[in-house]
Amino acid sequence: MSQCSDACPAARSPSPLVHTSVSPYTPRFGALAHSLAERLMTMSQNGSSRAVRGLARVSAGDLTRELRRRENVAARLTRKRDALLARAADLDRHILACGGTVRRSALRGGPRGGRSTTLVDALAHLLKGKTLSVTEMAGAVQDAGYKTSSPNFRTIVNAALLANRGRFKRVSRGRYTAA
Repeated sequence: MSQCSDACPAARSPSPLVHTSVSPYTPRFGALAHSLAERLMTMSQNGSSRAVRGLARVSAGDLTRELRRRENVAARLTRKRDALLARAADLDRHILACGGTVRRSALRGGPRGGRSTTLVDALAHLLKGKTLSVTEMAGAVQDAGYKTSSPNFRTIVNAALLANRGRFKRVSRGRYTAA
């Protein structure tokens, strides 16, 4: 199944094109399901020994319609999410106006866990004009005040370096500097 299938409540049925449950997100595919069933029945009646599997039994037009439907569902859900985030921002403003405090939402991005900076920014600041090993970086970033409770922080530092190759330059095996 595609990525959309994980996020799309209607696409959780065994077949990505045949939906048995009624959902506000999807139209019914009664005619499409019927035509697919007819094709399979015709194959079995004709004595076809080769079973057609996967997308080979679905026409290009049906696939195009399904892709268009999923794009529409994604666009509708994105609009709904944006509206909910705007509503949450309004509620945050009202809470602050009443003298309350608002927790920072993970949906808004930025550092997590009460940190003032991200790991990538802390590493970039640390490596300006220096070349360090991954182990040295992990210790130096923590000594500089970056808080973590990870037992494998060295691995996280290494993953951050590899994921941000534009900001870091590999000098030799296991040694990096700021780009």
